[in-house]
Amino acid sequence: MEDHQFLANRMAGVPTVTIQPGGVYKYVLLELLNRHADADNPRNGDSKLIVRGFEEAEYHAEIAEAAAHQMEALGLECRCTGGGRINFDALNNDIFVYGYSVAYGQADHSAAVALIQQEYPGYNVHFSNDGY
Repeated sequence: MEDHQFLANRMAGVPTVTIQPGGVYKYVLLELLNRHADADNPRNGDSKLIVRGFEEAEYHAEIAEAAAHQMEALGLECRCTGGGRINFDALNNDIFVYGYSVAYGQADHSAAVALIQQEYPGYNVHFSNDGY
């Protein structure tokens, strides 16, 4: 069994936001879990929210499954908490998060926006719970 701290360090090294810079596309909000942590007694560092979004994905599940495979290779579990869409307007430094995933439901857009804002501090990052 791998050391708990070793896996926590791996989790910390996973990029929080990986989205395509420009375009309108689907995104998912995922929770990374240390598969060796006790789910009934979570310890600090045993989970982390990440955002993934790419224009080439036709379905939210494609993004979630690709991330799950990548995280599994690191010894981490990945759970999709929901999805939506991103309108990334690089010309106007604007990122709009909205909508929902039919498969996973609506992501917590406020959490996604907070994470994206950290990665893109010069952008106006905002959301709406309306729309598809």
